[in-house]
Amino acid sequence: MEFASRFASPITSWMCSHLKLICIYSTYLWKRSSLAGSRSTLRYTRKLLINMDHSKIAHEIERSPNAHPISTQKFWTEGPKKCRKITENIREAHMPRTYLAAAVATAVIAGAAFAEYPEKQINLIVPFEPGGGTDITARMVQPGLEKLLGQKLVIRNLEGAGGTVGATQLSQMDPDGYSIGYMPIGTMTTQPHIRKTSYNADSWEPICMVISDAVSVLVNPEHSGINSMDELIGAASGGNQLISAGPPPGSLPHIGQAALAKSYGLNFKYVPYKGGGPTAKALTAGDVDVFINTPNFAKRFEFTPLALMAPERHPDFPDLPTTAELGGPEMDISIWFGLFAPAGTDSAIVQKLSDVCGEVVNSMEFTSLASERGNSPKYLAAQDFKAFFQAEFDTNAELLSDAGLK
Repeated sequence: MEFASRFASPITSWMCSHLKLICIYSTYLWKRSSLAGSRSTLRYTRKLLINMDHSKIAHEIERSPNAHPISTQKFWTEGPKKCRKITENIREAHMPRTYLAAAVATAVIAGAAFAEYPEKQINLIVPFEPGGGTDITARMVQPGLEKLLGQKLVIRNLEGAGGTVGATQLSQMDPDGYSIGYMPIGTMTTQPHIRKTSYNADSWEPICMVISDAVSVLVNPEHSGINSMDELIGAASGGNQLISAGPPPGSLPHIGQAALAKSYGLNFKYVPYKGGGPTAKALTAGDVDVFINTPNFAKRFEFTPLALMAPERHPDFPDLPTTAELGGPEMDISIWFGLFAPAGTDSAIVQKLSDVCGEVVNSMEFTSLASERGNSPKYLAAQDFKAFFQAEFDTNAELLSDAGLK
């Protein structure tokens, strides 16, 4: 308490004349800030109040405006009313000014700690090898994040087992905001159901969506004789069956085929290949009939896209109709990538990263770079992305179950 005494002496009169303001600001920061570096400080502040047996004060603080989430404007509008009772209790209890000064000091320290994030390098975990699709798009978003955060963002490629090696390691890292991941749909929403990973939907704090590339139904008419969705439906319904293909089970093309089969009542036999390249060769040779991939992939290999599995048409392929426009169900299947933090990461950190992510994804530089590569930028903020991610996780679990893989 020696420090608190020295701190209290020169500002005691100021605190007494601004007691309500101090109360509001201290209470707000106590609720708002729970960063790893300031949690113990804030617990100490509250402990001071409790140990002095001013239970009413502690109780009123618990009932103060909750900042998860609450806007600053709303707090300053409603805070004074809810804090009035705390002020009265402090006066009635005749709290020693030394203690009050310590409480204010710790609250200010906590606020400063939040304002300084990030204070050091951030590691960006990419669960696939350098040069792959996940790695390339991660490196597209990296420079913008570094610029706006003011710290180095170092990519660490931790590949293996469909991305689950890197995801597992990230889920076990400290939730301090200095280890985040750039993750694709398969690693996050299908592999946990197939491999029974140690992580699941509750292991994460979704930060933002970065890219979402809608997929389409691709065929090679030269060998299959299929030129339209109606012809495909006829060839894969009743007692008929078509061969679809793609990367190993649980991949996005497999999920897309399962969704197509369920939506239209079609019969497919899925043949796994090592990746998109080998599957393209098989479709070119006529060894398989259907491949679910992006319109850009179809353009590169000169396949015929029959329908876009998305709610709206692709801006770069305006002549490609959606499944709904062709009389079928509306679908929303895409290859997406997003930023995630380990569960328990402070909500203020997640929000700051989400806001910065939005600035990058919506920037002209990123949009142009993504367009050149055939990707579609799509930003979803933390709360929207969290809801989207949970829905994808549940939907893909059902599709994998229908396919006999869960």
